[in-house]
Amino acid sequence: MKNVIFLVIIIVVGSCKSKNDAQDDVTNLLEIKTQQQQDKKMDIEALKKLTLEEAVKTYKQPLKDASFKYTDINITEFRIELKNVAKKYKLQDQIIKEATWEINQDALITVWYSKQNKSWSYVHAITYNKGDEF
Repeated sequence: MKNVIFLVIIIVVGSCKSKNDAQDDVTNLLEIKTQQQQDKKMDIEALKKLTLEEAVKTYKQPLKDASFKYTDINITEFRIELKNVAKKYKLQDQIIKEATWEINQDALITVWYSKQNKSWSYVHAITYNKGDEF
């Protein structure tokens, strides 16, 4: 009889440990997933130092992208800041690439690039809420 009770205790203790181990495994997986999500958060200052090609490798394809000649665009409220930096970056006769990424569930960033030394280099960026209208 003592052997049966001892066997039952071992099974109960063993199954409790397995549940704890399983719970620890789930907790560890959740911590890893959270860390991966934090690692993928967009670092805006780092993004400003990347070429378009590097940004795409780091943050994947943008949600939206466009290309246009600076002199051919209608300078709307959305692109007014391009006008402010046009002289500094000599944009007058250049093709501009515009790329928009999601920063988080509420915000976007649009970055403008111009061709410099065979790469698309950062010119300027704006961040805004998804619901903003320009």
